Amino acid sequence: MRRVLLFLIFVAARCNIYCQTNEAANVNALPVSINEVMNQLSDDTVMLYYNERWQLVKPACALMFRVSKIDTMLMTFTGQFVDYFMDSSIAVEGSYAKGKKEGLFKLYFDNGQLAQTGNYSNDKKSGLWQYYYESGAKQQVFNFTNNEILIEEFWTEDGKKMVDSGKGDWFGYAAADKFRKISGKVVNGKKDGTWTNTIASQKFITNIENYREGILTSGKMISKFNRDEAYKDTSYCNIEQIPGFLNAEQFQINRCFNNVTKRNYEQAQYPGGIERFYKELRQKYDYITRSGLNLPTPAVYGYITVLITINEKGQMTNFKPQSGIGEEVHLIDAMKMMNVSAAGWKPAKLDGKPTSETKIISVELRLQ
Repeated sequence: MRRVLLFLIFVAARCNIYCQTNEAANVNALPVSINEVMNQLSDDTVMLYYNERWQLVKPACALMFRVSKIDTMLMTFTGQFVDYFMDSSIAVEGSYAKGKKEGLFKLYFDNGQLAQTGNYSNDKKSGLWQYYYESGAKQQVFNFTNNEILIEEFWTEDGKKMVDSGKGDWFGYAAADKFRKISGKVVNGKKDGTWTNTIASQKFITNIENYREGILTSGKMISKFNRDEAYKDTSYCNIEQIPGFLNAEQFQINRCFNNVTKRNYEQAQYPGGIERFYKELRQKYDYITRSGLNLPTPAVYGYITVLITINEKGQMTNFKPQSGIGEEVHLIDAMKMMNVSAAGWKPAKLDGKPTSETKIISVELRLQ
């Protein structure tokens, strides 16, 4: 019995940020089927394409994509998943169990730096979570316990420690654009005393809230034009941003917009075409698994799926196995051999300049 690469499928080829102009006629139309915003990698594994809000969009204008298993009956994620930026760097990695987030999660900035990490339990953040600035410096440590968020530690971007062992002064921003700044005192990890919500650029306080041992006792919403409004049942001084990747759980489909379709993009091309790439990859794989290295034939079959990046020089790099049948390393070795002995790719171009491109290589392995 021997193993055979029965056929090879180029599942996806996407630009870094901007879409392919040859889809201009239909790219902005609202997708009418989930099949327009996903690729099937195997029987239960798919690749889904997202905009910056983790809404499903056509591949041509995607800024991120997810490789995950899906329960198609319940339309929920299951098992390990990875979200990638279009340059193949990781945005989020974690896992689901019965449609609920479970286990270790890691979120990254688009420069590759770890943004936050911690565990989910039964779909909720649990225990200690570590947060970082985009520079890699420590930002804070939160403790999620008993439906509370305790602020354990907090540092400024220049490394000054403001909260130590749950006591001190804390500040943060409601969103990445730093439009709204939230600040106040921390005692025993909880909000205490007066907290404010401020429009940072104008230094205008919109909310003043008073806390005692983490409990909101009174709040006031301030308006430049109308009367101030008192409240005590809703907090506007939230210390935790809702992670954007949670939107993926809604499977919401959105259209592409013109602002991502204006630049000229050319896909990476293999000299002689895709059929030549298939042929050369098959030859290198056969050499590694049979005649060349005389490796034993394993009793496995199925889809081998590997994420690769074709860099600005046309070389295949950044190999990341997406399947788990045990043969991924041999396919990767075959592609590495092609970097040395084959013609190499003509790199993708954005506005005439070489750029990297992400591709998913999926092959079916059968035993005969």
